[in-house]
Amino acid sequence: FLYSYFRVTMKLSRSFPRFAKSAAALAPRKWMSMKERDVSHSDNAFKTSYICGPEIKEYVKQYGFNASPLSLKLAEATKERTTMAAMQVSGDEGVFLELITKLTGAKKIVEVGTFTGFSTLCFAKGLPEDGKIYALDVSREWVDIGVEFWEKAGVDHKIDVKIGPAVDSLDELLKTEEGTLDLAFIDADKENYDNYYERCLKLLRPGGAILVDNTLWSGKVLNHQNEDESTQAIHALNVKIHQDERVESLLLPIADGVTIARKK
Repeated sequence: FLYSYFRVTMKLSRSFPRFAKSAAALAPRKWMSMKERDVSHSDNAFKTSYICGPEIKEYVKQYGFNASPLSLKLAEATKERTTMAAMQVSGDEGVFLELITKLTGAKKIVEVGTFTGFSTLCFAKGLPEDGKIYALDVSREWVDIGVEFWEKAGVDHKIDVKIGPAVDSLDELLKTEEGTLDLAFIDADKENYDNYYERCLKLLRPGGAILVDNTLWSGKVLNHQNEDESTQAIHALNVKIHQDERVESLLLPIADGVTIARKK
């Protein structure tokens, strides 16, 4: 696992000039005491990684990441205004997405599956002032929940919302943006994951990366021969990416599984 992690890290360093510099800036320094870092997320609306046991989850909530108060408010609004809050990315994954954006110096992103805009907010915060994220979703009602928080964060000018079937929106983007994007994030209906993957791969420039969410699917992929179409689709894409010579990939066991695939 560590070999694969560092191998992908080195590739990202070469693909994104800012990555190596940023990674160096994050090198380990003097350890902070637990008291110094005791900013607890225990009672908020954030989820954390599904794979960890309860004790590790609680530890991660307390010491593993620092989320902004605005992100917390959006997570709480999602819980209050929808019955599908479980679709929102976990708190630690949100911070991961923002850091990846900053570390790579990405300027153009496509997000397939915006929901209430939590992950969109994280990406937009990581983008430079002239950066852009294309936010794709089928529900204006869900997206509108996030708009007010994007505006409060001062990042709404970076976000270009496209409402409609994601396959259609991606095909439209391919007419003008093929081979130009830095990052893609896939977190929508699982049955279409392969369609999204292929289109996102075309949108990426060489050295760009796709992030695929839910690739462990709460462990259901271990029983991928069941009749659940979502499970079958996710497992099929996992196998495809693993064998895909067009990319270098790593499935990270964080949140519900996040796969990074770097386009060669």
